[in-house]
Amino acid sequence: MVAVGTTFTGDGVRYRLDSVLGVGGQGSVYGATRIDTGEVLALKWYNPSATSQQQFATIADLVERGSPHRRFLWPMGIITGGPDGSFGYLMAARPDGFVELRHHLNSRAADVDGALSPVANLRASVEIADSFVRLHTAGLCYRDINLGNFFIDPSSGAVLVCDNDNIGIDGVSSSNVLGTRSFMAPEIVRGECRPNQDTDLHSLAVLLFMLLAGRHPLRPPDPSGDPRAEADAYGWSPQYLLADGAALPAIRAADLWCGTTEAVRRAFLSTFTRALHEPGHRTHPASWSAMMLEQWDGTAECAACRTPGRVGSSSPTCWRCGALLAPPGPVLVIGRRAVPLADGKVVTSHHLHLDGLTDVEFAVALRHPHDPARLGLMNRSASPWTIRRPGVEPVIAPPGTVVDVRPGIAIDSPGVELAIR
Repeated sequence: MVAVGTTFTGDGVRYRLDSVLGVGGQGSVYGATRIDTGEVLALKWYNPSATSQQQFATIADLVERGSPHRRFLWPMGIITGGPDGSFGYLMAARPDGFVELRHHLNSRAADVDGALSPVANLRASVEIADSFVRLHTAGLCYRDINLGNFFIDPSSGAVLVCDNDNIGIDGVSSSNVLGTRSFMAPEIVRGECRPNQDTDLHSLAVLLFMLLAGRHPLRPPDPSGDPRAEADAYGWSPQYLLADGAALPAIRAADLWCGTTEAVRRAFLSTFTRALHEPGHRTHPASWSAMMLEQWDGTAECAACRTPGRVGSSSPTCWRCGALLAPPGPVLVIGRRAVPLADGKVVTSHHLHLDGLTDVEFAVALRHPHDPARLGLMNRSASPWTIRRPGVEPVIAPPGTVVDVRPGIAIDSPGVELAIR
């Protein structure tokens, strides 16, 4: 490891290592400061044993290409001059409030309080899927999707993608990284290919299933710890946990699965049965993103126990605690899309344009502080809305204004028209 307090120069700029943020097999991640401006960054420094010309070339290419989206904590510049010829790279620092995704899933598996809310969980699923739409569209593959590669904001479900230094050009660049065994596509476990975009699709599906169901989608290996058992479970003889109509146990970690749409269940069934042997039938990130957005929009929490359920369900009570559920409320219509509105529902750019920008808020639904029967819609965009009501002159609603939600209202915003019914 490099000592805290060490300074390095990159492109004529001095940086100081302030603290150790984490230690891994390849190297260590430090909190760093750009000395001339005080900007706080992160710096990953490779161990001498992990330093290679191939890794240097990979980082240099990623720096030159630039990030496919701001969710990626992407390499920004290379720093050289470390012990034994080692080097590192700079990236944006993880913002306050973001935690490792694995900690959230561990909380759900243990059925403890404080885990991510169902609605935030689904937003995370949308953002993760969309991140790989952008990565693959750029012709790149991730190679090692696993629980340790994501940070999440528990309050909102916003996602950041980390550990981006093994990303490469699909089918062109090489890497010694094969992935994390339980997330590897079967053909990698069997030694038939190297990581690529098709194998990313399997790993992505494993991750999304774990977010919804709180467990791995394939039957676990024999607990003896025999490596051959792992190879069988994930490579030679993988078996979908929910094949042949099997069900998940009714524990809180699986609550989200109980409300999944039929489209999501069919996609997982295909991915973890036929596509285990025929990679061409795996579900693509854009399809996952669209399905998870539909799931997100149609999910509401029981006010009594926070159990997720489907908006407009035929059952008037919560399936877990029996509390009476609120009746279906108003719906925001955007083209052919219908977004159910409830207190706290956030409408993002992705709802309007399917552009993946779930962190660009357009509106948020708010319950009236003195009249719980009334719902308002706050303009969170950067542009004024024009509000049209039958028989009434149009009204301008600047950013920050709350509009009373009533059926029959039309909302015009630059580039989009919406209606409430």
